[in-house]
Amino acid sequence: MKKIFILIEKLFQIIDWFTLEVMRISLPKNNHKKVWQTTPDGPFVVNITDNDVACEHPKRKRESIRWDEVDEIRLVTTADGPHFPDMWLLFINEKLKGCSIPTEAKGFDLILDEIKNRFTGFDYEAFVKGSGTDYQQTTVWKKIEQ
Repeated sequence: MKKIFILIEKLFQIIDWFTLEVMRISLPKNNHKKVWQTTPDGPFVVNITDNDVACEHPKRKRESIRWDEVDEIRLVTTADGPHFPDMWLLFINEKLKGCSIPTEAKGFDLILDEIKNRFTGFDYEAFVKGSGTDYQQTTVWKKIEQ
């Protein structure tokens, strides 16, 4: 009986190895590319100025919001990946208008510096834990009423 369990365990090890090899061979060899370079129909691009933030895409209307009009920042995750962006930050005003930026956008790394400098109390823990494959919205910063 013990020999059967050992044989079954060896069989599973071989199957695991084979599965990993097939995946390694069949995966595209574009690992050196940035995520935004592989976005269908071209990259989303973040533009940051002293006054506002904007996101552009060749097949989408340009979105922007002035920094001083941001009332809330939401983290949105979707089940659209891996072929489309599935994690977004929404910078919105009190009328729920604003700018949506996928984390895969070219220049997204600059957004984090702006958040650090402009939005005290931003919930970085929720941002890090927020990645997933479900449709979710989480408020990660909200303007304090004065």
